Amino acid sequence: MITFKQKSMANLPDASAMLPAAAGRSGGDFSHYNLETLNKFIIAIVRNDKYCEGYLASKFSDGTILSILKAAESIISHQESGR
Repeated sequence: MITFKQKSMANLPDASAMLPAAAGRSGGDFSHYNLETLNKFIIAIVRNDKYCEGYLASKFSDGTILSILKAAESIISHQESGR
């Protein structure tokens, strides 16, 4: 029989520790990050919701997700206007 050792959730990093300090204040300012980093923020938030139910909803409510998406939109529109 194969047994798996379950990881303790206490050792998992909190996604909010990866977000900029300003993210806690009405979404924060993500305008100086590149697309890859913005993508990592979204992934961290979504994955953290697996361990902390309601985390994703709280990031929608406090404006963090919207701020990240607006920063990504700004980068993309700037790249497209340069073509």
